[in-house]
Amino acid sequence: MELFTQARRQGRTVVGVDDDDIDGHRILGRAASVLHDHPILGGAEIESALPESDLGEQVERVRVTPLPLSVDEMSKLWNAFQTQYRLSSAYHASVVLIDSSAPIRAALPVLTRGPGDSGIIAQPDLTPPFPTLAVVVVPDHRTSAHIGDTLTLTGHHLDGDSATPILRHRRLPDTVELPAIVPSSSTSLTVDLPDDPVNLLVGVWGLALRISRAGEPDRLTNELPFALAPRIDAITPDPAARVGGDVALTVTVAPEIRPGQATTMLLSDREIVAAEFLAPVAALDFQVVDAAVGDHFVRLRIDGVDSELIDRTTVPPTFDPAQRVTIT
Repeated sequence: MELFTQARRQGRTVVGVDDDDIDGHRILGRAASVLHDHPILGGAEIESALPESDLGEQVERVRVTPLPLSVDEMSKLWNAFQTQYRLSSAYHASVVLIDSSAPIRAALPVLTRGPGDSGIIAQPDLTPPFPTLAVVVVPDHRTSAHIGDTLTLTGHHLDGDSATPILRHRRLPDTVELPAIVPSSSTSLTVDLPDDPVNLLVGVWGLALRISRAGEPDRLTNELPFALAPRIDAITPDPAARVGGDVALTVTVAPEIRPGQATTMLLSDREIVAAEFLAPVAALDFQVVDAAVGDHFVRLRIDGVDSELIDRTTVPPTFDPAQRVTIT
């Protein structure tokens, strides 16, 4: 039998007398005195009052206690009754156990709690006992990674027999699993991105780890994002001569850019859309109309991720001179 606890509010109201009649106060006071002297209803009393119910067989007893109500609460209560206020007081009655009419499913009792009946694993701090990633750090103080980079992951409970990096990109139907590594620390490890310009795409990737330990099921960490930026390998021609005020530039990039990826070039403060391409390409063509003569720094913006123009390994930071083109 499934039981649940329901708290009930009961009221005592003097009916048939006026509120200013002294007899009404005497009757209410007498009722309050009875409840004060007899605050607990026993099983026999419940069974006598409700012979058709098994409420008297419940383990819990019904306890009646005064329930103080403010003037505002009492006014709202009588407004809900849609009648004039009468001399009254409120009481709280609990516990009433009511049988559920819905069928239930009862699981078998537990025989052991884990291997060797060892029970749960407890620790004296608030750190969850599960492998968790906290930060992904790219090298050279950059904001985005390049193919072939080594990423540093920090977190907790990252130790195990092996850790398998799992990469996910919104443009790829399947995840990319990198070779498993053996963690040397429970709080930090490094992941080498493959120098694979064909299978790795520019854009935002999700990175998670699958931690394997002997005798335990594999655990998957949370997923953290990192940006994989396009790397400019060459800008040709350089210098570039204008023809009728326009100039054509070709930018060699890694990894390859696939059709459908939003592709533009930022030439100083101008944004130029790449020429259309129908297959993955490693060289992008741009037609610059009314090109300005002079030196221009070049950036590529692919799916919202810019190539790294700033060299943050120097103090102060400097622009990468390899990403500059001269227009004559």
